[in-house]
Amino acid sequence: MLLALLILPASAAGAKQRPRHLPFGQWVAFNAGLAGTFDAQGLFQFSSQKRVVLRVTDAFCRGDRYRILDHGRRRGITTRVPTDTTCTRLPFASTGPEGWNEPGYSRIRLVLAPGYHRIRIRSLRSPFGASTGFLYIYRLG
Repeated sequence: MLLALLILPASAAGAKQRPRHLPFGQWVAFNAGLAGTFDAQGLFQFSSQKRVVLRVTDAFCRGDRYRILDHGRRRGITTRVPTDTTCTRLPFASTGPEGWNEPGYSRIRLVLAPGYHRIRIRSLRSPFGASTGFLYIYRLG
């Protein structure tokens, strides 16, 4: 009997991705696709013995929205903002701090309890077909 073996990329085969460590005090980019898809980077993980603030912001073209999940549970949704269909409104954010500090970009601030966290980003609104956003964590107190 001849068996055919089909090798698929991990995402196509449904295999779980290894979580990436999310460092404290650094903005980390993620990429998302169409509405309903998850970020291409997979899970971000970290742990803390203190409460943590997680910031998530959109960048580049305005109008994307994200749902933030922790261990698969919904934690929040970034703010609703008008879509800049021409992608020309200034200032144009290409970094996490720029997106966070410019009110025209979708964002959210979540306070998470001490412990181990597995963060995943899901695109809810993606008027441009793809998007880039940023995550940032820091400890409270």
